Amino acid sequence: TLTWWGQLLDEVPIMILVSASFSCLLDSRSILGSNKCGAQREHWAPGPRLLVIIGSFQVFLLALLYTTRAKLYGMFLVPIVLQALSHWPIILSELFGRLGDSHPVSRRLVMLHVATGYTGYALWCIEQAFCMRLRFLQLHAWWHILASIAMKYWIDLLILQRLAALGLRPRYRTVCFGLGQCLTAEEPM
Repeated sequence: TLTWWGQLLDEVPIMILVSASFSCLLDSRSILGSNKCGAQREHWAPGPRLLVIIGSFQVFLLALLYTTRAKLYGMFLVPIVLQALSHWPIILSELFGRLGDSHPVSRRLVMLHVATGYTGYALWCIEQAFCMRLRFLQLHAWWHILASIAMKYWIDLLILQRLAALGLRPRYRTVCFGLGQCLTAEEPM
C-alpha cells in the first residue's frame, strides 16, 4: 500500500495521460486537411492551445481537489473514467471513417491496447481481492508493466490518427527483430 503522497504521484500521471490523449484525439478528429499554412479545422474545434490550457486546468483542479479533500478516491477515479470512456466515440468514428480500410493496423493497435490494458486491470483486480495470499506474484507490478505496454499501442494509434488527419501516409513497421514497432510517414502522392 502506498503512502498518501505516493498514491498521488501514482495518479497524477494517469490524469495527465487521459487529459492529453483526449485533447490529442479531439484535435486530430477536428482536422479537415492541411496545407502549407497548417491544419484546417472544423468550425467547432478549439485548437491545440486551448485544449492544452483546458487539460492543464483539469489536471490541476483534480489534483487540488484530491489533495484538499483527504484523498477521496472517487475525486480521481470518476472524472478519469468518464473522460476515458469519452475517447471511444471518437475512436470508433475514426476507425470506421478516416482510418477505415486504408489503415488496417489501426484496428490491430486498438485490439492490442485493449487486450494488454484489460489483462493488467484484471491482474490488479485479482490482487485487490486476494492481496495477502498473492503478494508473492507481484500482480501490482504486472499491472503497471501491462498498462505501460497498452499505452505504447495507444500512443501509436494517436500518432497514426494524427498523421492520417494531416493527409500524410503513415506506415507501421516492425523493428528490433519483430519485438517493436515504428511509425513513419510519407508525403501523399
